[in-house]
Amino acid sequence: MVLARNIFICLCFFSLTSFVNKVEQSFDIEIEQDGKIITPERGIFKLHKRKFAFIIKLNGIEGVFLNASFKDTFYKKTARDPIDDFEIIGGKVLAEDVNNSSQELMMYDDAYSFWFDDRNDDFTRFDERVKVINDYVIGTKTINVLYLESTRTTVNIDLVVQPIYLFFFSVEIKDFKVIKELDRKKYKIEWLE
Repeated sequence: MVLARNIFICLCFFSLTSFVNKVEQSFDIEIEQDGKIITPERGIFKLHKRKFAFIIKLNGIEGVFLNASFKDTFYKKTARDPIDDFEIIGGKVLAEDVNNSSQELMMYDDAYSFWFDDRNDDFTRFDERVKVINDYVIGTKTINVLYLESTRTTVNIDLVVQPIYLFFFSVEIKDFKVIKELDRKKYKIEWLE
């Protein structure tokens, strides 16, 4: 009886430790527009066709990957569907401006952005005003235009009519090798008239 109780306690401890470790390596996404936080309804952000900002909260991770597209290919993935070319994900990341100087949202059908902050080198893909609170890195990424990778052109937000599909995920990296996926979140942006 005592042995069974001790085994139960050990299992509970290891389960709790596993849960805590997952929570420690996570991220949250918010969108701010006109000074207000926009709450998604069933994963859909409804925005006006003007400047907005992502607020990304990184907890115990270096950064977050994003596929933003007019196509819903990544958005349709379930929690169990594998991410295409996961093992070579670093080779599918396209560079963005330092400190988000262009205020672009990069739109790709099959590639990714990687939003991060390197506190050691004063280098970030977020706006310059990154906050660090305990282990949280809170970065704001202001979006004024869309960069369409397929045509290598920019489009002002007020001209966009299609919804935007957002697929965020984070990974564990060890010795420059992707080990596993940690978290994923998907959203859709629809435009208000």
